[in-house]
Order: sequence, then C-alpha cells, then structure tokens
Amino acid sequence: MRFQFVFILAGFLLFGSAGKVAFAQPANDNCIYAQSIVLPPSGEICIQSSNLNASPDGIFNGCNGPTGGNEVWFSYVAHGLNNTITAYPINAPNNAQQLALTIPDGNCTNTVINTCAAAAGPNDTATVTWNFAPGTTVWFEVTSLIGDGDFEICIQSWNPQPAPGSDCATATRICNKQSFFSADTSFGTTGVQPSCFPLPVDEDVWYKFSVSKTGSLEWTATPLDNVEFDWALYDITGGCPGVEVACNYTVGGNGSPIGMSPASPGCLFSNFCPPITVTQGSTYALVIDKFNSPLSNALKMEWGGTFEMVPSSNSFEITPNFGCDSALVSFIDSSYGVATYTWNFGNGNTSSSANPT
Repeated sequence: MRFQFVFILAGFLLFGSAGKVAFAQPANDNCIYAQSIVLPPSGEICIQSSNLNASPDGIFNGCNGPTGGNEVWFSYVAHGLNNTITAYPINAPNNAQQLALTIPDGNCTNTVINTCAAAAGPNDTATVTWNFAPGTTVWFEVTSLIGDGDFEICIQSWNPQPAPGSDCATATRICNKQSFFSADTSFGTTGVQPSCFPLPVDEDVWYKFSVSKTGSLEWTATPLDNVEFDWALYDITGGCPGVEVACNYTVGGNGSPIGMSPASPGCLFSNFCPPITVTQGSTYALVIDKFNSPLSNALKMEWGGTFEMVPSSNSFEITPNFGCDSALVSFIDSSYGVATYTWNFGNGNTSSSANPT
C-alpha cells in the first residue's frame, strides 16, 4: 500500500492535475531576477536560452502587444556606445516563435521604453540597436508572440572606430581589442608592394597599434562583400615605412575572412597565417588590400591572442594658453584612439570638432 501511494504522489508531481508534464518557470521570468550576461573584452557574445513556461508581465508596447507574450529578462554592462541585440529561434520544433525584443528606459521596472522590435515571421530574427554610455547597465526582455521555446540572443557592444588611414603615415591607431566594423573607403592605391604580393596594392587601408604587453597576435578581418583581401604587417617602431614582419597573398578567397590564427598550418596562399609574437614597446602597422574589385572594402575586424594594446591617450594643446574676455583660443588634439569629441566650454558653446576654436 505504501508503494502504491508513493507512485500516485510521484505521478501527480510529474504530470500535474491536468495530466501534462509540469516545468518550473524560468529563473529570469521576473525582471528583478534578470539573467546577468558578462561580456568578454571583444564586446560581443551569444547565449542560448528559453522562455518555456514563462509568464506575461502585463506590460504591452508596440512590438509585443496587444496580447503581449511570455517574456524573460536579461541585463549586461555596456562596453561601448553602439549596442545591438538580436534574438532568433533555435532547436525546432522546440523553438520560440516570432520573437520580440524590448529595451526599457533605465531599469526593467520602467514602463517607458527606449526601443523595441519584433520578428517579421515565426522563424525570423528580431534586432534592436541603441546607444549607451560605456558602463551603463542595459536591461532587455525577450518575448515570443506565437509559441514559447528555445532561442539564441547575441549582443554587440562596441565603440565606433574612426575610418582607416590611407597609408602608413596616416594609419588609424587602434587602442583596444574590441571588435569593430569599418565602412567602405575609396582611397585608391599607395603603390606599396609587400614581399608576397605579385603586384602593388590596389585599394589599401591602414591600421596601427602599439603593444603594452608582449604576447601572441591573432586577428581576423572579414569582408562584408564578395571581395578578396590580402595583407601585410610592418614593425613601424622606428617610423614608416617600417620593416615587414608578415605577409599573406590569398588566391580566390572572395568573401573569405583573413588574418592570423593558431589553426593555420602555413601562411602563403592561404586565408590565415600562424600568430607571431609582438613585443612590448613596439608599434605595428597592418595594411589590408582589396584586390581588383569595384565592390565595397567594408570589413569586420576582430582581435585575439595574448598581447595587449596601449590604450587611448588624451592630450590637447591650447593656443594661446592665456587671455581675457573674448580672447580667441584654439584647441589642438594630439591624442590618439579618440573616436568622437564632445566639448563644453562652460559659456554655452559646444563643439564636436577634433580641433575647435
């Protein structure tokens, strides 16, 4: 009799009074228990989650209304100004369907929203973007409008990067290992011919970085169009043009990523070279060339390895450095690694110029 009682009780706990399997609510069903996501130094991460058995919060907006959905909550600390969150269904047929994303203004208890977006169809992706000051805690909810289940969310939190330089002397300085996108540029050619190139460069862009910690250099540049990228790396510690330390001329790699990876068995005529050791106190210039194509040379840049970059430096000169009343003063920027400028002179005047007067 005792065994029969245990069996009946266990069956009730497993199947519930309605005869269905009972699952616990997600731990992040309520916004005050939002799942905290820790971003890596690159500023981007993807995680898998589920809203199965979540409950609605009763707050509707233009993306999850008029019926709302069963939402779950997440939070992270922004690494950069530009923040993009995407959500898409996974693990069909157990996937969430027609996902919606909402970023409230402030913490998750605020019913005023910054932005929201809903997927166009049951199996489509929802994407939201918003600007946050680095260090801000960002709250967001994921809701499914049709069916609950599994989904993946990806976060990108980056600072905008200035455009690449057009040659070694004007190479844009990179001061951290965050990933970034570079828009299309049309500089033409500098005429430089790295040692592994059969001809001079066609349409080259330049980046440079200084090393604060000796270590291995790994990086990936992914074309955003169907083009071939070739590249060379120079040690420019003593100035331009520098000493070539690595070179890669790919063949037929249209649209393929390039760079330095420990998975690479070799260098020449392949997409990746093995990593090299870069030395503390040294400065390097990376030239990336788009091979003979009218298409865009826009790219996504990602950094890895054990080396570290010298961070940004803020340095300004004021001319003249004294004056009275309505004296005209010029500010000259000699810093590096600065993407945007916001000046407030304390008299009601502001500027976004690098060198305001």
